[in-house]
Amino acid sequence: MKTATIIICTCNRAEHLRETLKSIVRLEVPESLLVNLVVVDNGSKDHTAAVVRAYASKTISMLYLYEPKRGKAHACNRAMAASQGELLLWTDDDVRVPSDWVVQMTAPLLAGQAEGVSGRVRMAFHLERKWMQRTHYFRLADNRFRSGEDLSMVGANMAFMRTVLQRVPQFELELGPGGSGQRDDTLFSQQMLRAGYRIMQSECEVEHHFEERRLLRRAWLRHGEASGESSALLCFHWEHRRVRGALCFKLLWRAALGLYRAAHPWASLEEEGCSRFEIRMAEQIAFYSGYLKYRTARRKYARHGLAPMGHESAAAMAFQSGGS
Repeated sequence: MKTATIIICTCNRAEHLRETLKSIVRLEVPESLLVNLVVVDNGSKDHTAAVVRAYASKTISMLYLYEPKRGKAHACNRAMAASQGELLLWTDDDVRVPSDWVVQMTAPLLAGQAEGVSGRVRMAFHLERKWMQRTHYFRLADNRFRSGEDLSMVGANMAFMRTVLQRVPQFELELGPGGSGQRDDTLFSQQMLRAGYRIMQSECEVEHHFEERRLLRRAWLRHGEASGESSALLCFHWEHRRVRGALCFKLLWRAALGLYRAAHPWASLEEEGCSRFEIRMAEQIAFYSGYLKYRTARRKYARHGLAPMGHESAAAMAFQSGGS
């Protein structure tokens, strides 16, 4: 019998997590699978531990771990090291999964069709706004408009075989929440593909109930900045791309942003929403600023490397610790 481990990493979102766990309790568990749950508390100061202790399921056992090192990647890596599953299923602490989620997400893995599965994520209906364009959905991890060629996995709804850890041992610690802000799951997906693993899209859809403050104008601008910073890290450390004229481009984008705001003075008065152009300009400024910061550093990866340099042996260690 195969074992599947569901992984949720959380930080200070106790009530959101409570609703996510309610959907986990309602999951259908195939007779051919033994399913367990690992919840990693990434330094929460609220009542997260109490919420997890109240979890009760007749079919899915649960392991609670406390990871004091802040940053989602720390929590993810801790979860992979502690998990026992041959299949690893991932979702977030503000997501509701359908009752057949385990069945749908594991089917391609069990059939040998792929080593990774990228599921659909759709924001809850009450969070949608008329002013939203495709770029807003994309930036909120809503991938309803994804193309058939997009094989990037999204942490809110993804799965992969534990054997992947033999070659891609960890999530990058400087990316994602608590780090640069984003791209942690993007890099992991790209590393899987570089290693020769197959990622398959699934129509299985989860519902994302993020906090409404993510729709505020200042949150959109922070998102753009985090996206630019994360892209700069990947550009320098993983892709080894050389960006010429970074300082010049940074100043040009900053000037363009100033001109845009001068021409649209009312935009700053809007509480929710933000123009995709303004987000993009903030993103570009952060990208070139980030590249200027990283360009004198020692690169963390060989070009398109599967693990940080000096940590290649961590792959075997991570695989063995979970498989023992």
